[in-house]
Amino acid sequence: MAHCPHPKSSSEDQSPISQLSLVEDWKERLNDHDHQMAKQLEHAKNHYDKTSNQLKLIPTGSKFWIQDPTNKIWDRTATVQDKKQDREYVLLLPLGTTHCRSQRFIWIFKNRKEIITTPHCENTLKDNNLADKSPNVRRPKRLKFATYKYNPLN
Repeated sequence: MAHCPHPKSSSEDQSPISQLSLVEDWKERLNDHDHQMAKQLEHAKNHYDKTSNQLKLIPTGSKFWIQDPTNKIWDRTATVQDKKQDREYVLLLPLGTTHCRSQRFIWIFKNRKEIITTPHCENTLKDNNLADKSPNVRRPKRLKFATYKYNPLN
């Protein structure tokens, strides 16, 4: 069996100058890579800003519906408190809590009739005292059956 030298002994043979040059080479490569990534990010930002649809600014104090992120229903109202970034707003809910939402999840009130006739708004109207009575909801009279879940083992 041949004797193999310890890996540390082979690295000790190199002069310290070559190790420093290797370190400098990696620093330059890393700086070049960071510079390229920054250029790509700037290019993507400029392209997005140039091609995106410019949305109108929502004034503070305006009321609107907000969409629940879990069930996708426009069921709560809020008022604009502040603007954070390009499309993001700080919202004040009737209970006093604040949320940050994108303008994509905001539906501005047009008039009182729209507020009252918008679907899924019974709870919101009661909370905000916008309507005296909630509308009577008609339910279908057909029978509802339990869903059949396929199970290959049965």
